[in-house]
Amino acid sequence: MSKLDKEIIKAFETDINLFFWLIYKYYQNDFISWLRSEFNANDNDAEEIFQASVVILNENRTQGKLKEFTSSPKTYLFGIGKNVYRDYSRKKRTVDNFSFEDFVKYYDYDEDIIQKIEFEERLEHVEKELKLMGAKCYRLLALFYYENKNYKDIVTILSSYKNSNVAKSSKEKCMKRLRKQLNLKS
Repeated sequence: MSKLDKEIIKAFETDINLFFWLIYKYYQNDFISWLRSEFNANDNDAEEIFQASVVILNENRTQGKLKEFTSSPKTYLFGIGKNVYRDYSRKKRTVDNFSFEDFVKYYDYDEDIIQKIEFEERLEHVEKELKLMGAKCYRLLALFYYENKNYKDIVTILSSYKNSNVAKSSKEKCMKRLRKQLNLKS
């Protein structure tokens, strides 16, 4: 850990006002720049997400969910920010513009933040591999897992499958291919 991290952790333990002052002073600009570059967030959204992330950090502290840092305070704050941004952007998406993380309910502040970050990285890897498989598999899996459609509905919606058995077989092939891609590239 850097000297700054140690100073911020010490402030967390001894002077909470100094802790938040240091968070704003040293992390706010990096956080906003990171959101802009990583997620293409606009300035207003980035500022709001930073504020919300600091509020959640404080709530975690006051509720006893955060008693000590197991990673740097910056990593912890950015992890919260990543979740806040994903939640915010997920609410803005339309059905046709969803991503693979919408298949899985993973968003809960009670979980350990480091586990969430690691899970999100794996999820991004799965999403990337799924997109490489092509639109047909992507849409089929989206209908089945995200929209909870049965095979009969999928046949009606996509009209590229002869019957439910063909849709089921295609879904299984897509999943098998996805698993194989993930195992080969992991």
